[in-house]
Amino acid sequence: MRVRLDDDGHGDDFVGFMQRCRCIVVDQGDGVYEIFLAHDLPKRLARAELRAYLSIWARVNHGANVRLLD
Repeated sequence: MRVRLDDDGHGDDFVGFMQRCRCIVVDQGDGVYEIFLAHDLPKRLARAELRAYLSIWARVNHGANVRLLD
């Protein structure tokens, strides 16, 4: 799944957070990151899990904007 950060200045913090969540993160440039969960889930559940991680990260980073692209 891909996500976009509106401010790429948060990129290092975002990648570190996602890695601590046991995700694999691939920087695709221009604030876009490909995220792979550490385990297989049906797509619906994987999206829900990733959305939860994104919501927590945004709250910890005072409303930094990140959105799921696909």
